Formats: sequence, C-alpha cells, structure tokens
Amino acid sequence: MHVEVTTVAKVDGVFNVHDTMGQCIQAKKLILATGVKEIFPQIEGFTPLYGKSLFNCVYCDGWELRDQPLVVVSEHAAGFHTAKLLYQWSNDLVLCTNGYSTLTHEQKMQLQSKGVKVMEQPIAAFIGHNGKLQQVRFADRTELARSGGFVTPKFEQSAPFAAQLGCELTATGGIQTDDSGRTTITGVYVAGDAASFSPSQVVFAAADGSRIAMHINRVLTEEEFEQVEN
Repeated sequence: MHVEVTTVAKVDGVFNVHDTMGQCIQAKKLILATGVKEIFPQIEGFTPLYGKSLFNCVYCDGWELRDQPLVVVSEHAAGFHTAKLLYQWSNDLVLCTNGYSTLTHEQKMQLQSKGVKVMEQPIAAFIGHNGKLQQVRFADRTELARSGGFVTPKFEQSAPFAAQLGCELTATGGIQTDDSGRTTITGVYVAGDAASFSPSQVVFAAADGSRIAMHINRVLTEEEFEQVEN
C-alpha cells in the first residue's frame, strides 16, 4: 500500500498529519525527515552517464576517478569549492560554468595558479558510451575530452511541510534548526538533509535521525514527569 502525507498542521499544540487515504494522525512532536531534491543542469546526455562517470559528491567518488582528466560542471558558487577538493585526486581538471559567471577574478586566479582551466561557454551535451564520458560538447561546437567528472546540483526541499508549518529556512534553503534538531516551530524537529544540504551522506542522515529521536524521547519523558495532577 502506497500512502503519502498531504498536509501537516499544528492545532492547539497537536500536530495533525493528513494522508492520501483520508486518515489524520495526531502527535505531540513531529520529525521532518523528508530530504531534498537535487536539481541538475539540463544538459543532453547527462542521465546515461550519471552514477557511472559523472557524479555529484567528490568525497563519495573522487578517489575512484583519481589521476584522470576530469571536468567540474557548476552553474553556481559550489563549483569553485568542488574544483578545489577534486584537485586532491586529479590535477588535470577543467571547471565549466555552462554560460554562467559564477567566479570572482580572485577565484579564477586561484584555480589557474594550480593549472585548473575555467571555461564559461554554454554546454550543449555530454558525449559518452556505455556510461563512460568521452567528450563535453559546447554550444560553439568545440569539444573537450574528459573521462569523468562532477556536476553540482542545486537543492530544494522535497516536501512542503516545513512551509505549511511556518518553519524558518536558512540562507541556503535548509530548514533552520539548533543542535538538537529543533526548528523555529515548537515541537517540530528535522533530521537529515532537509536541514543541511551538505554534506549529503546516508550515514550522516541515519545518525541524525537516531540522535534526534532519542532527544525527543527524553523531552517527552520529562514532559510526562513534569505534569502535576490537580
């Protein structure tokens, strides 16, 4: 049975969670563990190569691509930092901004001092075979030979519940929390990528969920013992 949550609301201190089956589940506390969506640049040929020779996490796949001619494709500021990290595993590196001006003059100078080339022209397509990247083709029909690389996505919340509840967001779009996962709405907590888009790791998200669940259990226990019968 496939059931999805449709809306979440807080009424008189109690959370009402409505689903597609017409049910309403009530709770004193709420954990949002809904993750985020990755929004990649719309470049032809990306999908067949993603997860095989094009990736988005340097710490996950950088070592496997070591000492190869690589490309970083990024339409925003994260590309500069990704290129610096990737330089640890390959110094044959090109940063492509796909037509966007994302780098300051100082950042370009830093990269160029390490031999990292910056190409700002729009990309038409990724060319590859059997999951292996071979060329990056630009809109001006020039091509760049590469055997792999990293494409930095933009992130957005994958569910509307934080907005429905009125939770404040960070400057980067994550749900604002304290060290215990508490949001700006009393009783609402967040675990995983929905709070912090980076680093995006399953092990971090799982640990976050365990830690915050234990914290909520302690809070509920304290609240029970603080109740005074008349």
